[in-house]
Amino acid sequence: MKQIIKRIAKKTAAALAIGAIGLTLSAPTPAVSTAEAGIGNAIGVAVSVGQMAAQRSAIKKEINEIETTDEGRRALFNEYQNKYGVNNDYALNQTVQSVMANLAKGVAVIDPTVNDQPYLWFINNDESVNAFCSLGHVMSINTGLFMKVSNEDEIAAVIGHEMGHGQKGHVKKGILKQVDTIIALNVGVAATGGSTLSSLAATIANIQVNAHSTKKNEWATKLL
Repeated sequence: MKQIIKRIAKKTAAALAIGAIGLTLSAPTPAVSTAEAGIGNAIGVAVSVGQMAAQRSAIKKEINEIETTDEGRRALFNEYQNKYGVNNDYALNQTVQSVMANLAKGVAVIDPTVNDQPYLWFINNDESVNAFCSLGHVMSINTGLFMKVSNEDEIAAVIGHEMGHGQKGHVKKGILKQVDTIIALNVGVAATGGSTLSSLAATIANIQVNAHSTKKNEWATKLL
């Protein structure tokens, strides 16, 4: 995941460097949040339409790679395993295997595309009650869920909810909706002498983790 995010950051930073001649820097002003001031205004940078388009295209290309290729999906899967740890408890994994198989069959009735990209899942070591689904149908279930929920139907409800996010592409959509913000932050950090690579990587990682956590998306998964 880190390497993929870095590729996104590098390509975007490269697009920024290529288009740097088109940047118009205004007099320094006190920093305020991008959300408050709007793209570019908070950091006093005017970005050309062409530059924005080039950076937007670079980010979308990399997101699509993570979302649709086996290499991208596997890299993200491995990154999450390294980050959160893996619980190899046989009984728990057998339960999830059974739940995932049954859910996939049920979802396939109304959305056959679930068979085109089988979910990559693992149980992580986090003891909070939660689960998540990220780009490319990469899913993880917290060990804490099994500490509080023993009924397989309830476990299926939680996993099915996350699968709903995956089928509807909420993470990808959430990231793409914020592409312009990512670009603006990258430009702003560069304009103030910061590291565009680390800033952009952190921004994308944060957006990915929280991309589907909106009321609209939470309600949408109830319809699956």
